[in-house]
Amino acid sequence: MTYIGKGDAERYLACSSARRRRGCSSRTLFNFNEAERQFLDAAMQMDPAARRAPVASGTRDNLHRVQRDVTRLSGRLSMRVSVCL
Repeated sequence: MTYIGKGDAERYLACSSARRRRGCSSRTLFNFNEAERQFLDAAMQMDPAARRAPVASGTRDNLHRVQRDVTRLSGRLSMRVSVCL
């Protein structure tokens, strides 16, 4: 992800590969303030001790699976949006 600042109030995250035209066609901009808020909310709810628990491995696997799903679905969405344009 690449940070894009368009003034004080307008801050976004975008796919760095798409910005460099390196294999990703996603032109989606994510509101940085919202992404930051969501990330910090999630981080505040994490228990550092849970990282060492045996369950953490399964959680990590689930996280990787969900990240792959998000990437796949984002690609599908961007293809559908580009077809509609």
